[in-house]
This record gives sequence, structure tokens and C-alpha cells, in this order.
Amino acid sequence: MSDYSTRRRGAVVTALLLVAVLGGCAAAPSDVLAVPSSGPSETSDPTPTPTVEAPAPVTTVVLSGASVASVDAAGTTVQTKPYSDGAEVAVALLVDATGEEPVVSEVAESCAAAHTSYEWDGMQLVDWADAPQFAIVVSGATVGVVRIEAAGGYAVGDDVTQFVAAQSAQNVGRFDDSGRQLFVSFDTVDTVTSGEYTSPLGAVGLVESGTLSSIVSPGEWSSFLC
Repeated sequence: MSDYSTRRRGAVVTALLLVAVLGGCAAAPSDVLAVPSSGPSETSDPTPTPTVEAPAPVTTVVLSGASVASVDAAGTTVQTKPYSDGAEVAVALLVDATGEEPVVSEVAESCAAAHTSYEWDGMQLVDWADAPQFAIVVSGATVGVVRIEAAGGYAVGDDVTQFVAAQSAQNVGRFDDSGRQLFVSFDTVDTVTSGEYTSPLGAVGLVESGTLSSIVSPGEWSSFLC
């Protein structure tokens, strides 16, 4: 074999070896690893649901001359409703405040006119059948754990001697000449006159031997006579 042929054959072999080596260095497409992105995630955090705080529990119901209100331990008014809104609205407030449903009954006319009675232990709402007005009558200091007060902060069972002594003659009435039973107005919004008889109209109380024994609101002196 000539030197030329030998050199040519060697060159071909060398070329084939280079092709094989270079081909082996190229990675197959399936062998290429994906490089993870270092950028921020496109998934946003869910919007937090706002929490609604429950109102503070009612500790006191306050009867003024023109309205009824529920109050929490901090002295903040939770609800207030004028008596002009009607008996059903007042009953709803009292149920919300005390957490107790009243016993409801229809009472035929006797000493008092016919009425619907909503009664809790220590408190009653009387809704007269033939009048647009109603009255809340309180005979106990609390309904459940909720204190029932007249305007000024007085509840049944409290000593109101000093309060009565500080009132004008128009705000105090005598049940009899003994002075042991008195009527007192805690919050007067009007007066009621019948002949020679004049009484405050509002949140009124019956006092026996210096102790508050009953509250009526809205009421007058005659509210305690039946």
C-alpha cells in the first residue's frame, strides 16, 4: 500500500473518532434539567376575613321617662328605644337585654283595663288594649343577672331616702298621711291632671319606709293604686 493511501485512511479514521467523541458530549434533550426560577411566586396570599366582634353583654336596663335602654358593664348604651316605638319594640329590647323570653297572656278587664301581659320574673310589660301606651312594671332588682334601674341608677330594694329628701314637692306624692309610703318621680317628661289631682308622668317609683319597692315607666301616681 502506498504512503498516500495509508495517510488517507488514517485521516478518515481520525475524523470518525472525532465525530464519535463530539457526539458523545452532546446531552440528549431529555437529560437537560430545568433551572428553577428564583423570582417571586405569582400566587397571592388569600385576603383575611374580617372578624366582627360581638357586642359586650348587657348588665343593666335603664327606664327613663320616655325610653328604655340597655347598657353594658362599661356604661356604653347597647340599645335605646323610645316608648313611642310601641310595645313590641320594647319587648324585643328587653328580650335581647335579658336573654329571657316573657310569659305572654291576655288579661281581661278587672281592676286594670284589658291588656296583654309580657311577664318576666321581677318585671312585666303591660300593653293596654284600648290605649296606644304601655307600661313597664318592675318588682325585682334583676331579671336573671341583668339589673333593672330607674333613671338615676336606682333599683328595687335600694334605699332612696336621700334621693326623696332632695326632690321638690312636685316630684313626691304621699300614699297616706303616715309617710311610710311615698311616690317619687325619677324622670318626669310631663304631668297628668285630673280635677285637683296632678301627678308627674315618667319613670316613677313607690317607696316604702325609705326603700324602693316598685318602678313603673311610663307611669304616674295612680299606676300603683291598682
